Parts: sequence; structure tokens; C-alpha cells
Amino acid sequence: MSIKLKPIIVKKIPEPYVEPDALIVNRRKFIKNKLLNLMPGFEELANDIEKNIYESVKLMADKYLIHVDDNNDNFINLYVEKAKSIVLNLDPTSYVNNTYLLPMVLQGNITPETLVSLKPVDMFPERWQSHTDKLNKEAKLGSTHYSAGQGTSDLFFCGKCKNRKTTYYQLQTRSADEPLTSFISCSVCGNHWKE
Repeated sequence: MSIKLKPIIVKKIPEPYVEPDALIVNRRKFIKNKLLNLMPGFEELANDIEKNIYESVKLMADKYLIHVDDNNDNFINLYVEKAKSIVLNLDPTSYVNNTYLLPMVLQGNITPETLVSLKPVDMFPERWQSHTDKLNKEAKLGSTHYSAGQGTSDLFFCGKCKNRKTTYYQLQTRSADEPLTSFISCSVCGNHWKE
């Protein structure tokens, strides 16, 4: 006795057609609404911020050789990322927890033109303080990014100043069956090389 199974026919529901130009327009409207929710009563300011985001992204796209076109996915993604960064920093209830930026913008201490040009470290200095302190400390000490595991040795010979006072660290840069790569710096002349 065999059971005859009927084939299952899956009907694909067509997605609504969206004009390509509507993609960026919809995203811009979404960002404007987010800004309006963050700053009720400041409609002109919210519109100015969104316009400045869009204009700054156009300049950024030119810089990175991205075709400035409202239908270009790369351009749209650049806009979305820039807008997201600003909106999340303006929203004191977001995970960024920046309670500093929104009042500064609402009081006029930070203009929309200035806001869109700020780097994340400038939007929320307190969040980045420990990181910048660490970088400044490393810079003062003259250490490198790979200071962990760094050793001092006279095993290596500097070809530039003919000295043996060197520091080095080793990393596995190739496959596991290959030897470690040594990154060496001369303590006398600052020459860098790898072996």
C-alpha cells in the first residue's frame, strides 16, 4: 500500500514595489521623525540636523569615491550609519547613554553643522576618556600597540646603526606549521624590521 502525497505549492507573496528614489526618502523621513521625537518643539532644528547629515554624507561619499546617488546602496548605507551615530548619541535613553549632547544641541551650544562634523570621541568625551588616556599614556612611553609579550634582547642586530639594543615581539602571521614572525625595533635609532 503506497500513500500518494500531494505536492505542496508555496505561493510567494510579492513584495510591494518601492520606487528606488523612495528608499532614501523613506530613510530621511524616518531619521527626521526620530529627531523630532528626541526634540519636541524644535522642528526646525531637527530638520536642519537631518539636512546637515545628508550634506555631510554627500561630501564624505565624494571623499571615499562613492557615487553620490540616492539609488546607490553604498551611499544609502553611509547615510544610515552617520544618521544612526548621531541619533544614538542624541538619545539619552539609548545604549550609548549620552546625557551630554542633546542639551548642548538644544541650548544652541552645538550647531547642526558642528554636530555632523563631530567624531564619536567629541560627541561623548566621558565615554572615550579611559581609552584616550590609555593611548596618551602609551604615546608618552613610546610603546607600540603590541606591547604585550614584548621582550628586550641583544639577539638581533640593527642593520642601520649596527647596534644590538633591540626590543621585539612575536606573532603567528602565517600557518601554524610556519615559525613565528619577529617584529624588531632598535632601541637606539628606532629602526623597525621583521624576521
